Amino acid sequence: MKSTKVLAYWICLLVCSFTSLSAQKTVQINEGDRLLIGRNIAYFVDSTQKLGIHEVLNLPFTPGKTEILNLGNTPHTVWMRFSVFSKTEKELYLEINAPLLSHLEVYETHGDKSILLFNGGSIKPFGERPIASENWLLDLQLVSGEPTTIYVKGQSIYPFQVPIVLSSKNKFVENNQLHNLFWGIYMGIMLFAFIYNLFIYL
Repeated sequence: MKSTKVLAYWICLLVCSFTSLSAQKTVQINEGDRLLIGRNIAYFVDSTQKLGIHEVLNLPFTPGKTEILNLGNTPHTVWMRFSVFSKTEKELYLEINAPLLSHLEVYETHGDKSILLFNGGSIKPFGERPIASENWLLDLQLVSGEPTTIYVKGQSIYPFQVPIVLSSKNKFVENNQLHNLFWGIYMGIMLFAFIYNLFIYL
């Protein structure tokens, strides 16, 4: 009787895992794309705070339903998973626009094998980031002809709101230039307003 219950548990777990995988769509990147991929992400909340990459590979993940994953105030570790495929782009930028994540790990997986791409967080020195940026920015190398699956492990003492973007290199450079131009104009206006008001005060 006990062995029957154990068998039923594992069958249920496998069915749930298969369902979550089939519900999660692979992100298709074309030339010049820059995509917010929240609806293509599945997530798993690790309430034990102890699970590693090999222990979560076959666990049932919950498909994301919004463009930006938002789990509110959660003290637990959150695992996020997505797959990406491209016929035109072999190098992509992964942007995790959540600079206040206290802990962050990023893995690339192929079957049961995993490669640690990044291990850090806001509590670690800025110089340890692979690319000097206010957000988390990683260079992804896609495997030709097959989807690449990425796992992201994150934890934050602040509300867990994590926008994740996949961008072709050309589109990222274009978007980054516009970003820098906007902030340059903004800071110029603020500096002018400060000097003007200081002159009026004097």
